[in-house]
Amino acid sequence: MRFWLIILLLTVPAVCSLASTGSLERHQVSPQDLHQEAFEPLPGFNAALIVTPGDEFDKILNMPPDNRTDFTRVDTLRIGEQAELHVIFTNPLVDENNFADVTFDVQIIKPGNIIKKYPGLEGITGKLQRSSSNAYLAKAFMRLKADNSEPVGEWKILVTIHDNKRSTSISDSVMITLVR
Repeated sequence: MRFWLIILLLTVPAVCSLASTGSLERHQVSPQDLHQEAFEPLPGFNAALIVTPGDEFDKILNMPPDNRTDFTRVDTLRIGEQAELHVIFTNPLVDENNFADVTFDVQIIKPGNIIKKYPGLEGITGKLQRSSSNAYLAKAFMRLKADNSEPVGEWKILVTIHDNKRSTSISDSVMITLVR
């Protein structure tokens, strides 16, 4: 898989009521259910990794809230297909001016123990326009494109999301099977 890092510049982070997906095997999760389960107000910082096929994520987020469909979690990716990795988080610590500082690191472990690292990606740095208890979409995301030169098999994607003001981190991971 060839991984391209794409920085998504958002003037206001998108509010996410999310669920996650795979191109071969599709598992539907209701955004409302995930929102209720994963983002009920909890003390402290919360974060998750969402992997969706192609540009599905943007299409769903740009739909009117009443018409949003479920996200599809990527479990399997075929050569030539694409997936996107998105980080969402809630409850970052803010200072007296409502400024937050969230970053994240991505580590991709390919078959044969080939490791690629992408440290210090931007979650959000600056003043929050809404309550910190809202769900926020990280400004940076990764697009994964499977090409013929990549090894088939299990790919592990590890993400560590850092609330830098709180000096705490949360890790999440997914496994994706690359097939021909």
